Amino acid sequence: MKKIIFISIIFLFANEIFAQNYQDKINLYPFGFGLLGGINTSSFISTSFIIEGRLNLIPNLNSKMSIGYSTLYKNGYHVNTNYYSDFENRYGTVAYDIDRFRYSTIPISLGLEYIFTRQKFTPYTTFDVGYNFYEYKTEEINYFVGKDGYYDSFNQLPELYKNQPPKIVKDQSYRFAIGVGTLYKLGSTIFLDIRYAYQINTNLVNTHQFLIGIQI
Repeated sequence: MKKIIFISIIFLFANEIFAQNYQDKINLYPFGFGLLGGINTSSFISTSFIIEGRLNLIPNLNSKMSIGYSTLYKNGYHVNTNYYSDFENRYGTVAYDIDRFRYSTIPISLGLEYIFTRQKFTPYTTFDVGYNFYEYKTEEINYFVGKDGYYDSFNQLPELYKNQPPKIVKDQSYRFAIGVGTLYKLGSTIFLDIRYAYQINTNLVNTHQFLIGIQI
């Protein structure tokens, strides 16, 4: 029983020292930086990288600013349409599949990070709001011209092929993310950062994000 009490006292004492050292670090270095990399998952798996800057506001609350790069993918769809040949003076049927959309995004975000407790493992939660700068491209497959024949006039086309190709509009995209993570102390000012976040990317695709990196 005495050994258990003694070990418990040592454990609590060590945690108190670590917490005090952590707070001393914050007081001395109110700014921090992080570099993380990982994956986004939805219907597809893609990559993500983030650079973060932190400013301590109060003992358990940080403000954050981040910039990153991610690739996101979204399922495509089947297209039936038509084309007119000036040379042949007739209409042809066209069918193809948009296999998927590929988005290359640069998210810029502001957020808050709340620290639950400062120990050897330091759990936290985050909330971020931002804007996605992005470019996209489509991957078309199974492209068939004249699949269901050629016709002398538009009215003779089957109804299925009288549609115009869908227009892809590049709308603005905003990012909202909520996550949880933990820091693990590697050195006096270096921490391993492990994080999960669910992010909503308007007009793109929502993903689960898994990240690991270093915070100093």
